[in-house]
Amino acid sequence: MKKVVYISNVKLDSKSGQNSFSMNLAKEFLNYYEESLVVCPYKPLKPLSFYGEKNNFKWLFENSNLKFLKLVLYQCWLIYFFTKNRRKMYFVFSIKPYMFSAIVLPMVGAKFSVFVEGLIPKTTKRLWPGWASKVSTKMIEFVIMKADIVTAAYESACEWMRDFGRTDVKLIPCGVSPRKTISEDARHADFDICYIGSFRDVHMLDLLIAFANEYHLSVCLVGDGCRMKHIKGLTDVSMGGSFFFTGHVPPDEVFHYVNRSLVGWGMCDPAHHGVPMKVAEYASVGISSIVSSYENFHWLHDVGACFSPKSFELFNIYRAFNKCKLNVLKFSTIDVLDKYSWRNFSKELESVINAKNH
Repeated sequence: MKKVVYISNVKLDSKSGQNSFSMNLAKEFLNYYEESLVVCPYKPLKPLSFYGEKNNFKWLFENSNLKFLKLVLYQCWLIYFFTKNRRKMYFVFSIKPYMFSAIVLPMVGAKFSVFVEGLIPKTTKRLWPGWASKVSTKMIEFVIMKADIVTAAYESACEWMRDFGRTDVKLIPCGVSPRKTISEDARHADFDICYIGSFRDVHMLDLLIAFANEYHLSVCLVGDGCRMKHIKGLTDVSMGGSFFFTGHVPPDEVFHYVNRSLVGWGMCDPAHHGVPMKVAEYASVGISSIVSSYENFHWLHDVGACFSPKSFELFNIYRAFNKCKLNVLKFSTIDVLDKYSWRNFSKELESVINAKNH
């Protein structure tokens, strides 16, 4: 069996969903395989003790200053790394629109597995205009078609790959970390709604502010990001709602705020390529959430852990909010953690990799 190498294209920290995904997957690979290595562009920010006894990391840069330049240099270095180690390593990675290094893998006869987090065409269109987007998408389709194994986190990603001919995609839901659940009797609701995550336009936080003002709701916003100043500006003048901003919070403290809330905010711009895994995280502590669509959350909807408004009009969002509020801890958090478990996710991924890694 070849040495399994997990390739990360992002900074291994917990300040965004995709970074946290890579961080947890790196931990699982290091703990499962006797011979494993994690390759990443920057030095991991999380204390290395998080990953267990084996800290087999290889990184190029100490920090993410001059990020774009270092990203290009990292991809160039990966071409060299893939070529040099093609006969003794098995490569696993989550494909990104800018991962041009991956195109060399089938060319040099390397064995590799691809994980797809979201809809690549939507991402490339957002990053690059016109022909550049088309070239990037075609390159990724080529890599996916040549991979030994392709897995995906969401049904929408599976459908996209089936459309261009990759029909044997294995669907594996992403994981969430276990959290402490508070009983319904002990729950002290300081906030009507809680949002956890990055402050980006895809999470429809402008709509959340307008909704809270219209119905005089209290909101706790946990996190930070590029639109923090803009979102705070919308709340400067009180128009009915009340808002509490925590700024960046260590992962272990995040659910202190969720457990003090009645409902989670899981709305996401329908044009966005990914899916907010915070919906499963809310559900893991017994909180139902408002979501834009059930497309990738059919199971959570079936058990009553999320509700979607018929439209984005405030009245319909309020109806979904009331359904969520009445459903606190009416479903099994144990079942949620069983379905959305990092260990289960990794076990499924590792089983399909082991079948091909000879």
